[in-house]
Amino acid sequence: MGKPRELNLKINEITPEVMEELASLAEEKISSFLSENLPFKGDFSIIVSVEKASDSLNIVMDVGVRGGFKDMVDYNEYIEKAIQYARKFLEEKLKEYSSREAV
Repeated sequence: MGKPRELNLKINEITPEVMEELASLAEEKISSFLSENLPFKGDFSIIVSVEKASDSLNIVMDVGVRGGFKDMVDYNEYIEKAIQYARKFLEEKLKEYSSREAV
């Protein structure tokens, strides 16, 4: 599980629609990363939730991969890289949102 990060962004007025869009975009990023990078075809499941807790956002990404050749492939490594890829993307989106809110 990743450590919580504090970005100090202005998200007080974030709407449920924006949070839903962020979750959907993160799911797409994880899915595309895994589809493009897994060395063997495997099944994967992705759950992303974004919820507001007072003046912060809680973003949870749960990814599971099932596939063959477990003795040859470290699927956890691919999962971690996919989550980091989506996390960086979300941080950029939140920075964009925060800068619009500050205006």
